[in-house]
Amino acid sequence: MTSSTLVSLTLQVLARFLWRPAIVGSVFCLAVGSVSPMVALSADASASPPFTVLWTHGTCNNCRTATGFVDVEFIGTNEAWAIGYVPPGEVGTGDYSVLHTHDGGKTWIEVPRSYQHNDPPRVSFASQREGWIMVVDITAADRRLLQTKDGGRHWSRLSLRDLSVHDIQYIGGGVGYAESFDTYAKQGYLYQTKDFGRTWTKVALPAGFSADRMFFAKDNQGLLAGCLDHKVVVIHTIDSGRHWEIAKIQLPPIEPSKSGYCDVFADDISFPETKHGWILTTRRGFPPADDHGFAVVSRTLDGGTTWTTAFQDAYPESRKNFTGVQFLNDQIGIISKQDDWAAGERKPSLLYTTDGGQKWLSADLPRAIQGCRRHSRALMCASEDFWLATINWAGDNNP
Repeated sequence: MTSSTLVSLTLQVLARFLWRPAIVGSVFCLAVGSVSPMVALSADASASPPFTVLWTHGTCNNCRTATGFVDVEFIGTNEAWAIGYVPPGEVGTGDYSVLHTHDGGKTWIEVPRSYQHNDPPRVSFASQREGWIMVVDITAADRRLLQTKDGGRHWSRLSLRDLSVHDIQYIGGGVGYAESFDTYAKQGYLYQTKDFGRTWTKVALPAGFSADRMFFAKDNQGLLAGCLDHKVVVIHTIDSGRHWEIAKIQLPPIEPSKSGYCDVFADDISFPETKHGWILTTRRGFPPADDHGFAVVSRTLDGGTTWTTAFQDAYPESRKNFTGVQFLNDQIGIISKQDDWAAGERKPSLLYTTDGGQKWLSADLPRAIQGCRRHSRALMCASEDFWLATINWAGDNNP
């Protein structure tokens, strides 16, 4: 390893991170209220939410890094993978690791050598047995893409060695994708394997496009959301990236950053099925004398070719933190959020819709949630101190 290689990898990781946010208990009754006037709302505070939230408080056995988690994905009734995290204010702030549970989140173990600083590792599973994880080791100037075929008991390193790989998705059956961006050349690439990582094909993304989120529904059809010319766009392909269509996401106008980096990010993506999808975009970079933050949820009905605004909110910088958007089907979904120190007190909450985003209601929570993912007919969400939230929809609303 040369010193120039170490510096190059360190700068690329930090550049991608500059404006990026960090991926059995009792059932609570939730309070419903109004939210921003910028979206269609109902202020019927007497209405009961059409869901319940079950809280599970877990522990992590012999964790060397994580004190909680920020993202969780269940791949079986009781099995899940998560991104462990050390929150601000604690020793090791900004450290991440990969976690695994076999008992529904009551106990977690930390995957060996999965520690990463400043940017979370990536985890992508297609089944309980097959999946990938990717971990960056800055001190060794190395990026390890690992594969398991037996549920994490054994791991093998894949041949891809691009140090600028940022995101991964494993579809199953040996098929998977990796996305990279060279911050110096300002050029992104998409890698695909169809033989469990033995060989890879590489195609260029549109010049200057830097991806934040990736979703492939099939081995040749998918999309990436990210920044191009200081705007958030979605690029869509039906032939594994040989050709791309570009769709714009409508956002409030802002002055482009002089730093050269984007101030707006596609923070989360949700596709409950191939045609219907949602993307959460937030502003996270603020030049001097400009503290106008916003969050926008955009919706597609045609697999990503066109997008319309389903939700929009504006607020002063740091007063709100929108952490994700997830849908169970084309009608039912949530936006997770946290208002920071309103009236001297944190107010964790979520917004929910049962009509595809035409109307949103607010529900308070006892603790903030993030990193929500669909599992079966529920949404599973991460929270602080190894709390796991299971959001179950009742009656006719349950898809």
